[in-house]
Amino acid sequence: MELTTSEIIKHIRALIIAEIRESITPTEKLKLDLIRAAIPEAQSMSDYLHSVLTKEQLKKEELQRIKALVEARRIRRKIKRVKIVTAMACLTILALLWFYACK
Repeated sequence: MELTTSEIIKHIRALIIAEIRESITPTEKLKLDLIRAAIPEAQSMSDYLHSVLTKEQLKKEELQRIKALVEARRIRRKIKRVKIVTAMACLTILALLWFYACK
């Protein structure tokens, strides 16, 4: 399976970001160094990302994504509770209607 240019760029960017975060493995570091040596555009992207992104900025972005996921989960739980309460109310109404219909 061949990778598209877009996928290759995303992979290189992910390696550079891992390097900035200091979470890159030695194997990934070697791979990134080889890519930067062979592809001048990759070196330019690396220089740019290193100048623009800091470890702290990446942590803030990551925290924002986590907060967004937590908020989305909270909203899903709330919707689920509303659905359960609505279903219980409908069943109660049906039970009352049945009870009064049988009298």
